[in-house]
Amino acid sequence: MSSANSAADYQKVKNVFIAALDAAPEKRAAFLDATCASKDVRREVESLLKARDEAGEFLQNVSAVEVVQDSIDKNDRFIGQTIDKYLVEREIGRGGMGAVYLATRNAGDFQKRVAIKIIKRGADTGEALKRFGQERRILAALEHPNIARLIDGGTNSDGVPYLMMEYVEGFPIDVFCARHNLSVEEKLRLFQKICAAVAHAHRNLTIHRDLKSSNILVAADSEPKLLDFGIAKLFSDGNSQTNNETLTNSRALTPEYASPEQLRGERLTTATDVYSLGVILYELLTGTRPFATGGKNYAEVLQIVSEIQPTRPSLATAGKSSPLIKQRKINGERRTNLIDGDLDNIVLKSLNKEPERRYGSVEQFCEDIEKYLKGLPVSARKDSFSYRFSKFVKRNPLASAISVLLILSLLGGFAVTLWQYRKAQTAQARAERRFDDVRGLSNSMLFELNDTIEKGPTAARAMIVQRASEYLDKLNQESDGDVSLRLDLAAAYIKVGDLQGRPFAPNLGDMNGALESYRKAADLIESLMRLDSSNLAFISKSADVRQRIGEIYTVQMNRVEALQNFTEVMRLREKVLSVEPQNQDFRREEADAEMRMGDVLQIGGDESAIVDYPAVLERYRRARAVFEDLADQQAAYCSKERFTAASIEQRTGLALVRFAQQSKNKEKEREAIERYAHVLSVIEKFAAAEPSNLTYRRVSAGVRGSLAEVQTDIGDFPAALDNYRQIESIAESAAERDTANIEPRINLASFYVSYGETLGKSGSSPQAVEKIRRGVKIAESLMLEAGGAARAEDIYRSLIDGYFALGAEAEKVKNFQDSSVSYRKSLEYCDKLLSIDALHEETLQKKSLLVAKIK
Repeated sequence: MSSANSAADYQKVKNVFIAALDAAPEKRAAFLDATCASKDVRREVESLLKARDEAGEFLQNVSAVEVVQDSIDKNDRFIGQTIDKYLVEREIGRGGMGAVYLATRNAGDFQKRVAIKIIKRGADTGEALKRFGQERRILAALEHPNIARLIDGGTNSDGVPYLMMEYVEGFPIDVFCARHNLSVEEKLRLFQKICAAVAHAHRNLTIHRDLKSSNILVAADSEPKLLDFGIAKLFSDGNSQTNNETLTNSRALTPEYASPEQLRGERLTTATDVYSLGVILYELLTGTRPFATGGKNYAEVLQIVSEIQPTRPSLATAGKSSPLIKQRKINGERRTNLIDGDLDNIVLKSLNKEPERRYGSVEQFCEDIEKYLKGLPVSARKDSFSYRFSKFVKRNPLASAISVLLILSLLGGFAVTLWQYRKAQTAQARAERRFDDVRGLSNSMLFELNDTIEKGPTAARAMIVQRASEYLDKLNQESDGDVSLRLDLAAAYIKVGDLQGRPFAPNLGDMNGALESYRKAADLIESLMRLDSSNLAFISKSADVRQRIGEIYTVQMNRVEALQNFTEVMRLREKVLSVEPQNQDFRREEADAEMRMGDVLQIGGDESAIVDYPAVLERYRRARAVFEDLADQQAAYCSKERFTAASIEQRTGLALVRFAQQSKNKEKEREAIERYAHVLSVIEKFAAAEPSNLTYRRVSAGVRGSLAEVQTDIGDFPAALDNYRQIESIAESAAERDTANIEPRINLASFYVSYGETLGKSGSSPQAVEKIRRGVKIAESLMLEAGGAARAEDIYRSLIDGYFALGAEAEKVKNFQDSSVSYRKSLEYCDKLLSIDALHEETLQKKSLLVAKIK
């Protein structure tokens, strides 16, 4: 039909179409013969009737006027108009509420193209206008690189509402993947970006509700964009749906991608979007959708989606000659069919009929895909037979009862023959159930309970460690031949070791227990490495555990063991990074190992060796450069990478101080002060952004402590004392929060001794004695506790320095009796420390000095 006659033709077609609907299907041809004088009108009516019949019940609630209008009213009147300085050029899309047009603005030296969505004539009802306004509010709140951006919105000169959006020139994601012949890995990486966009919407309290391949366009730069939030819903709406809204949405949604609860008009959650994403992923992997719903009416589609299990993706591609099943290498692991069991389970979990059995969030969905790509165990597991059977029985009670009777009668004939076999099977099943229970409990204890109380009382963490260790040891006895279990066990033992005594993290102070747990993890990983030495997951996990062992030896000043472990860590990290040089996780891990190696190189061995501080500083420089680069790639200033870069700068300052002491170069101390000042400015920005974050306060205190020590060495006592005063409240509150945790109290004892020494050097002797005695008292109380033996070296150092400083203060005021008593106590603790480490140079030097003073 010509646009010139559209109004008259619209009325004719509408009248004939409405009348034809009342006629029986077999009598419609005769009715049209008698009614339609125009061939064009008849052709249009026949087309509408055919479309209406094919749609079946999906259009049972749509009026004939809407159907005719949707066909005839193409909104061609907008083409050629100017909307907010943009010239409307052509229609590029059409939906239930309106059409989308390409519009261009030419302004001298630049040209900009946008997509303008305009509500169609007749659709501007109260409900439609409400949805149109809601779409605008939703898009205005979403700022994500993979969501098409809202530019503006309003009404044109005719009062017609419109939305102006970023124009995305690209192909639907399924078409893009097919045209570019993407591998499975490439498809998964692309899909993860869409997951990130949907997760962003969920974090902004929005459910999309119409996710489908055609709503995701991929541009030439391979960046996908999520479009069309026309039927999206805000969580803040309470997720309550009126009957009218349910009917409206059932027409607007796309049934091939809709979840069972969405088709039933039930309450929707983010699980609905998880389901639709599962359909999209299935389609990208197999080239087909999980259910064939074309030509089916509403009731048939609902039955299919609610009851029929989709074919596993790996089987859906069976026999196809496509890149989906070509041999390819991912992360060093050879696979002949890239759509394997784990990927099947991931997709099928997202498509579960019951929302609560899908992924709890889009982030979890995306995380499982990442684990799959890295060759790690995934959380998705195939549904058990018992679960599927119970669901079948509920759906088919009569048929199930008959089937059970038949099966029992058949089994009766074999009862005698199979008795022993069944007995063995029962015992095996019982053992497997116990095994699964233990495995599930240990994972829950380690990764769920601990995450919720990680900053809580030390006693609670100790309980977790004790229970978890018992269960893990039981599991370890049953792990032969189960690669996945051994990898899980290794990760669990590492977690237990972290809780027991990993340096630089909240722990129970049990470094020997931590070493034992780490060694169990190392044994498990070595057994896996013997099976496949090129598996990146195994290599990475081996590096993780060796690094933790090296960290403990570093703190214990065992240079030989620390250097041996970190040399191997660097080799493993470099091996992993050589396979995937742009992998940010691998870059981060290697940089962290560089930083730890810098720590190791400062261990003096027998304390007489000269440390190669230029090599140490170079390690720190390389590590810091990587973390700063990773931080610069993120929008947020307060990133973990920037925080780590600041901590490396703090280490650099400490190395410069030691370098200055070794080389007698005071310039290095001044450079160290500049480094510390820079670190402090960075940490204070973090603390200002997150005032409740206690970690930033603790780190700030540590930096100020290091700065105060250098300032004391160069004689800047006012600046040093100012820093100590700012540290005091932080150090005290850290020790008071968790009295069972020995670490903050060790730090507090050392702090008070250092604070007192500086006060003494500045001339404030009474105050100095008060602070030093407080530190000594804390250190002596720690030695009486069970955890004190494990940290004896650190506690002895505070006692040696504390009593030495008390002796010096007494000597200043010529109180030689108290001075002698304090010096002898310091000497006593020197002997105790040397009984642990006979070659500790600093202690040997202090002992010589003390012997001379006592004489």
